[in-house]
Amino acid sequence: MAAAAAGALLAACGSDDDATPTTEADTTVSVEAEDGTEQSTPSSDPSATSTSDGTTPADPGATDSVGPDDEITIAGSGARTVACEGGGDVDIEADGFDVTLTGDCDEVDVDGSGGTLTLDGADDLDVDGDDNTISGGDVGDIDVGGDRNTISVRTVREVDVEGDGNTITWESGSPEVDDEGDGNTIGPA
Repeated sequence: MAAAAAGALLAACGSDDDATPTTEADTTVSVEAEDGTEQSTPSSDPSATSTSDGTTPADPGATDSVGPDDEITIAGSGARTVACEGGGDVDIEADGFDVTLTGDCDEVDVDGSGGTLTLDGADDLDVDGDDNTISGGDVGDIDVGGDRNTISVRTVREVDVEGDGNTITWESGSPEVDDEGDGNTIGPA
């Protein structure tokens, strides 16, 4: 009797009656606007999982879009394309990502490591992950807190670096540079 009660108690410890398991059929890609509205589309990616803010990663190989005041979170590895249509924010949380951003984004946050990002342009590029390769067009501000990133852009207005061992280059212009890290290479290409 005691053994049966202990087994029932242990079985209940790992359950959450309010939790609904995510399956391949009910995984969605969510794009949330600042006004609180959300647009969701089904995803066939079995590795897609919800992020802490309730959004889910995009389908590998799919093209998603964000507009002004929209935000998309990429939490799964693999190839992704996002079209920034007049703005929008992109958060990359995955490690080993391969992301292409078309159009001009408002803010791009890279928290993942070991990935590749190609972007047409962004107002702000924040890189907190490590060992990423990023190339792009025109960027307003680049802020790097991560280490060993390689970033090359066409133009940039301001570069702030706190991480170490980063290489940041631009093709033209004379941005304001603040390098608080160690062993960084920052300058024209």
